[in-house]
Amino acid sequence: MTFNVSRPEGLLKARIQLPSSKSISNRALIIQALGGFNEHIECLSDADDTKKLEHSLNEMPTTIDVGNAGTVMRFLCAFLSIQKGTYILEGTDRMYERPIAPLVDALRDLGADIQYLGKDGFPPLRIQGRTLYGGTLKVDSSISSQFVSALMLIAPYLKGGLKVELGEVASRSYLEMTKGTMAHFGVEVEEQNGILEIPEGKYLERVFRVPVDHSSAAYWAGIAALSKDAEFFLEGLQLDDPQGDRAIFEILEPLIEIEQKEGGLFIRSRSDGEMQKLEVDLASTPDLFPTLAFVCAGLGIEAHITGLQSLPHKETDRLLAVQQELGNISVEMKINEDHSVLLFGEVPTKAKRPFRSYQDHRMVMCAAMMATFFDSIEVEDPMVVEKSYPTFWKDMERAGFRVNAIS
Repeated sequence: MTFNVSRPEGLLKARIQLPSSKSISNRALIIQALGGFNEHIECLSDADDTKKLEHSLNEMPTTIDVGNAGTVMRFLCAFLSIQKGTYILEGTDRMYERPIAPLVDALRDLGADIQYLGKDGFPPLRIQGRTLYGGTLKVDSSISSQFVSALMLIAPYLKGGLKVELGEVASRSYLEMTKGTMAHFGVEVEEQNGILEIPEGKYLERVFRVPVDHSSAAYWAGIAALSKDAEFFLEGLQLDDPQGDRAIFEILEPLIEIEQKEGGLFIRSRSDGEMQKLEVDLASTPDLFPTLAFVCAGLGIEAHITGLQSLPHKETDRLLAVQQELGNISVEMKINEDHSVLLFGEVPTKAKRPFRSYQDHRMVMCAAMMATFFDSIEVEDPMVVEKSYPTFWKDMERAGFRVNAIS
């Protein structure tokens, strides 16, 4: 399927009800399952990833297909290691290219029985659940912070608790998200000198309300930055929320105005906004990279972006995917050996072909932003957005964009 997306004349304006955070929803679901709670999680995300995890935890089938949901694969790998029974974790072909060895090695050090059913170091996995004993681990989290988060979430249910020695951490803000969610349910994670310490214990049953997703808000910030006449009210969004992707508002501050209001966040384009060059380290928030790269491309902004080492291991290789799609609008992007990126501030031209999805929700939503800059764009496989933002196309229409299926 291919969508044609075009923008109306004049002001882009809408009141947007963003989805709940799937990242926080998934952490809360694991905690709820470990604690055996009956208390309902309020405002649970309706993203595909969260639905997959919720179904798996409720049904506990012996074979679980996680699709392309990396968080679900990693969280279930740790969770199932301490459950009774034997389980198979499988997924898409791309999932079998995404490394999981650092997590499996750590769990094996704790006594877990996990076998690779394909290539060593990668899913699919066979897991025989058993009682695990805690201790001190050093975990390579340079590829993904989810390895550490998965261990943190099960740590209270390990005999003796757990200490995790941190090295280089990709997406550090997500560890803070895990710590904050665990604290809500009564488990405090102490950190000192690069070591996380989680005591043996149990989660406490408490009402939990999942906050609005800052990662989804980033696309509206991007649209406002690309436009000279856009204003959006993002219902429920709070700037003091600990989600790392709130950094988008600070990064794009020269191009957008924001105002925290009762009930949400107001975003407006700066009609006189200007940014000639962007230098930013996204080590803590690498998921913002595609959004920022497309904004810089649309506005001809020279950019040097670092902290992107984890991106080749996402739903697609996001460095190569962004490079190819920016090339589609005649913008050159150089990928350095250290995975940093250079954009040279060229003026984009109309897309030579439909934007490709790479089966990656973020690539599709970033491509859709470019309808703000061009009269219209085409994007393939548009429904992949359901992975994280199921109402994205309805919200685009609410903002005035015309969205039509053309094939």
